[in-house]
Amino acid sequence: MDQNKALCPPWNLCNYIIDVATQSDNSELAFYGLELLARWIARGEIARPPVTLSS
Repeated sequence: MDQNKALCPPWNLCNYIIDVATQSDNSELAFYGLELLARWIARGEIARPPVTLSS
């Protein structure tokens, strides 16, 4: 996992990057934005493992 915070901007900024990239039809920037969101999701899963609910 990346320890450098500069490589993983805040969640809201990731959403903004993706929004601007899709509006300007910039697929490369959108890809990087989605990659940053994936890092956030992976970090969250490491911090809090998924809860399995049994019926």
